[in-house]
Amino acid sequence: MTADAERDVLAGHVLCLPVPRTSWMDAGVVPTPFVTISDCLDDTPRPEFWAWYTTRGAAERARVERCPDARLLAVGLRVADACELADHLRESGAYEHATWNGEPTPYGVLAAAEPVPPAGRGLGFDVVGLEWAVSSIHSWLCHSYETEVRHELGVRLNSLGLLETHEDASAVLAHLDGQPPENAPEDAFWTVVSLTEWEPGAS
Repeated sequence: MTADAERDVLAGHVLCLPVPRTSWMDAGVVPTPFVTISDCLDDTPRPEFWAWYTTRGAAERARVERCPDARLLAVGLRVADACELADHLRESGAYEHATWNGEPTPYGVLAAAEPVPPAGRGLGFDVVGLEWAVSSIHSWLCHSYETEVRHELGVRLNSLGLLETHEDASAVLAHLDGQPPENAPEDAFWTVVSLTEWEPGAS
C-alpha cells in the first residue's frame, strides 16, 4: 500500500445517528448524545455481511432508502494501521479476494490505499474493535474505561464523544492493550479510526 502518511487511508463508510449516553457510562465524561460507529450502540443500517459499507454509493443509497436523517461518515486509518488490518484480514482467512459479487471487500478497500478525501468535516477519532471479517464493530466506550482514561491519562472527549487527536486515541488504545485478562476488552482487532462527515451529495 502507498498513501500520504499525513492523510488517513479510507477503510469504509458508515451511517450514523448520535445515540443517548447509556446508563453505565460516566455522565461526567461522556456527553449525550454522542457519535459512535459501534453496532453495539448504534443500530443504523449496515451492509448484509460487513459492519461498514465498502463504497460511498452503497452507503448513500442506504441512507436515502432507509435512514435519511443519518450522517454519512468516512472511516479512516493511518497507513501503518491500514496495512496491519489488511494483513490481519488476509492471514485470518477472512478474504482471499479484493472483490465479492462485484463489490470491493473491506480488504479490497484497504488494499486500494485511497486517502480519505479532504472535502469532509473531521469529527474526531475513536478506538474500535473489529470482529472477524469486519462483521461487527465494538467501541472502547462499551467497556466502561472512560472514567479511568479521564483520570489516569487526562484524556477528554470532545462534544461529540470522540477523541480530539490521534495521540489521545493512541493513548486510549495502549490503555486497553495493557489491561489484565479479567479487565480486557472484547477479543477483536482494536485500532484507532478517524471519522469524517460527508455532506449529502458532496463529491
